[in-house]
Amino acid sequence: SMNIRRAGPDADFWNGIELKKQRLYGGGQLKIPPEQGPADGVVWRQSAEELELWVPLPDTVKVKRHCKVAIKRSSLSMRIVDGETSTLVKLDNAPLLRSIDPDESSWFIEEDSIPRSVDTERWLVVSLKKDDQGKFFNWKTVFEGLESTVKSSLAIGLGGDLSVTTAEQIINYQRIEQQADFLKADVYVRAEGGELCYYCGKVATSPGISLDATIEAQELLIIGHVQFLLPGVFGSIDSFELLYAPGDSEMLVAQDQQSLKPVDITGAAAVESPMDVGFYPEILDPDQRPFKVKRDPAGAPLGAPFQASMISPEEAEVFTGLKAD
Repeated sequence: SMNIRRAGPDADFWNGIELKKQRLYGGGQLKIPPEQGPADGVVWRQSAEELELWVPLPDTVKVKRHCKVAIKRSSLSMRIVDGETSTLVKLDNAPLLRSIDPDESSWFIEEDSIPRSVDTERWLVVSLKKDDQGKFFNWKTVFEGLESTVKSSLAIGLGGDLSVTTAEQIINYQRIEQQADFLKADVYVRAEGGELCYYCGKVATSPGISLDATIEAQELLIIGHVQFLLPGVFGSIDSFELLYAPGDSEMLVAQDQQSLKPVDITGAAAVESPMDVGFYPEILDPDQRPFKVKRDPAGAPLGAPFQASMISPEEAEVFTGLKAD
């Protein structure tokens, strides 16, 4: 199907023209070889459930006469000519990187919502609905064999029931722990610019994926859990910072012997599937206080390291006069 979609005149190109109810994973500029082009400036973006391919259209292109698009489950055909002779795009059953749902996919013309900062005012947009098996998968490009200039990042926790997604990532965490050479980290969160860092759970990742990328991919899920776990602390906060320490290092962190590392995805390879990473959330009993520490902007302890004295429950009973459970 094809239609004309209108949007607000001041919409930002990447954020204002929205992918419905989704924060973008990312996207990039598609490199189309001369024999399939020579269209320049073809771009794409994706969310958890949808991918869009944007093709700039000159004014000389008549949509009904010069544009043909055929969407199939595993391929896309597109032919766009400028006038009657010059071919801008010629894709014949180009294989998609992953299968899609053709019945829920479409193409349309976007022309009245492009900001002045974008040279092209008229675009052909192909909207591809990811199928049930491909939801939340991070596409590195649109077509097999065609590179994209920008890597995109996975965002686990978009759409659906957060409790269901959390349960799925717990299962992934437990499965990854059984692998050889897996990585694990303790995750902390604080308000942006704050000192108090609250422990919120653990992440695990398959070999070959950095801890920074692992946490970044699950950021929305982790923040959603933190707001559920500590609504009085984080319920009304909009800006967060995630930090991490080696797995099971809570005692060293508590004794200011271990710094926290702010998450930094610079140069990190993108996570392709939720199956490659896991999250095990912190759970508090009704009368249990959260574990929190103070750290400077770089994640270093504010105080000098110290050694805590460990005592048994029986010894604690002597000091407190309370019977140990």
